[in-house]
Amino acid sequence: VLWYECYGLGMPSIEQRALRGIYLWKETVDGIIDWDNGGGYDKLTEHNMIAFAGCRPLARLGLENTRQALTDLAYLHTLEQLVQAGGESAHRAEAERLLNWIRTRFDSDYHRVMLDLADPQYLDDVRQLVAGQIEKMVKP
Repeated sequence: VLWYECYGLGMPSIEQRALRGIYLWKETVDGIIDWDNGGGYDKLTEHNMIAFAGCRPLARLGLENTRQALTDLAYLHTLEQLVQAGGESAHRAEAERLLNWIRTRFDSDYHRVMLDLADPQYLDDVRQLVAGQIEKMVKP
């Protein structure tokens, strides 16, 4: 999947983190490659590309967004796996509601969703909700 974005890949942004974390989990693709044409580079060797193959990020400057996003992705995937494995019904139902809320909140109108998210803390709060749900699912 090729996503064209001009938000400046070298700088932390809520857009890049959400795109590489929650949206990547939601759309379930095997890999991505982003092209940021906003850096004024005319060659791919100037580190204006970011990609990953499977779970291995490929080098570029400013990988903070990708690191945060992959952490978000790992939490979402972990919770999804716990839900699929079953478990105590009350916690499972609560986890399913949370995952469905995230799918709905981060709908396919990516640009509208990003206009609503002004604070990067929002994604940290979503991650914390997912982490709390994971703890409930794995505690005896």
